Amino acid sequence: MGKKKWLVVVGTLVVLAAAIGIYARVNKVKNSISEPDYSSIGSGYQLDDSQNYWRGIGFRDFTATEDGYYFLTQNMLHLYYFDYATKEAVIACAKPECKHKDNTCNAYMWSTPYIVDNIYYHNGYLYYMKYESGMSVLVRMDTAGNNREDIAKIMPSGQDASTHLVFHGDYAYAYCEYTHYTLDEEYTEIIKRISLKDGSTNNIYEVSGKNITVADVKSYGNRLYFAVQEQVEKRSYNSKTRGLYAYDYDTEKVSLVSDEDISDYCMIGDKNIFAYYVVGQGLYYSDINEQTTQLVIKADKIYDRCNLSYDGNYVYMDNILYQIRTNSRADFDKRCMVLTADGSKVNEISCQNISTLYYGDSRCMFALSEDGNDQYAYIDKKDIENADKWVKFYAK
Repeated sequence: MGKKKWLVVVGTLVVLAAAIGIYARVNKVKNSISEPDYSSIGSGYQLDDSQNYWRGIGFRDFTATEDGYYFLTQNMLHLYYFDYATKEAVIACAKPECKHKDNTCNAYMWSTPYIVDNIYYHNGYLYYMKYESGMSVLVRMDTAGNNREDIAKIMPSGQDASTHLVFHGDYAYAYCEYTHYTLDEEYTEIIKRISLKDGSTNNIYEVSGKNITVADVKSYGNRLYFAVQEQVEKRSYNSKTRGLYAYDYDTEKVSLVSDEDISDYCMIGDKNIFAYYVVGQGLYYSDINEQTTQLVIKADKIYDRCNLSYDGNYVYMDNILYQIRTNSRADFDKRCMVLTADGSKVNEISCQNISTLYYGDSRCMFALSEDGNDQYAYIDKKDIENADKWVKFYAK
C-alpha cells in the first residue's frame, strides 16, 4: 500500500492481516445448509444513505455523494474528491493559492491525527474519527471542510484502521475489527450507538470472550447486521464466523440470523432476497417472502470464500483476499464476478493487479491497483456487463 506514516503502519498492517487471515481456514462442504432465521431478516429494504454497498471488512477509504465520491489518499495526508461526470480527482480544498501542505488547507487531514482509512458521507455531511489521547472521537464537517465539530468520544483506539462506523438515520454505530484478536485475556467487544444530534452514546451489543471480534457490520432497512468471528488457531488470524446477528432498530433486540461460517452477505432489497456466502459451500440466496434457500453458485478452488456487494442493480462477488492468503503471487487468480439480482452470471472482471476492492454504488466500482506505484482505479458501471479494464486515476 502507499507510504503511510510509521506511527500507524504496524496497526494498519495488523488489521489487513486480520482481514486477510479470515481466508486461511480450509472447510469441508456440509451435506445440508442450515437455513437462516427468516424472522430475523428484515424485508422491504431499499437502498439508503447507509451506503452498505461498500466492503464490509477492511478499509473505508471511499464514500459516495450525490455527484461523486470523497476519498483519502494512500499517504493519509489529504482528502480528495472524484467527480463522476468528469472522472477527475481534485483535492477537496478550494482556498485560492493554498499549498495544501499544512493545517491551513481544508483537505489536509493530518492537521489533527485521525483514525486512518475512514471517511463517511451521511445526510449532507462528511464524518471521520480523529485520534485524541488514546480515544477515537467522531467529527462532523461540511463538504468544503470549513467547519468541523466534535460529536462524541467513541472508544479507546489507536490510529490504525480498526475502528469503523455505520450510519443509519440520526445515529452512527461504532465497532472495532480484530483489535483484541490475539490477546490472551478475555475482552468485551461492543457496538456503540452515537446520537448525531446530541452526542449521547450507549452500547447496543456486547460479547465477551478470548480472540473474538465484531465484523461485517451493515445496515439494511430496520436492522443492523453484524458477524461475531472467532479464531480457529491460537495466536493466528485464522478465523471463522460463529454467528451472524441482527439488531432491530425499533425493538432494540438482537437475534441470531445464522450460525453458518458466512464470509459475507448482502440484501437484494427489490427482490427481498438475502444473499450470503458460506465458506467451502458457496453463494446462497434466501427468498424472504417464500422462506426458501437455494445454492446459486457452488464453491470451488477459485471461489471458496468471497466478499459480496449489491448496488441496486447487480451483485458483486470477489475472491481477492482468499487468493492472496492461499496462493503465491505467481498462482493468483483474482476475480470479481458480476451477477444479476436473480443470480445469473453476466461478467467476470480480472483483478490480478488489485489488492483491495471497495465496490461502490450503481455508478462506479473502485479499487487499489498494484500496477507500478500503488494507485486507485475505477470501472464505470454504465456497461458493467461488458467491462474488462480498470482505469487509473490517482497515484501519490
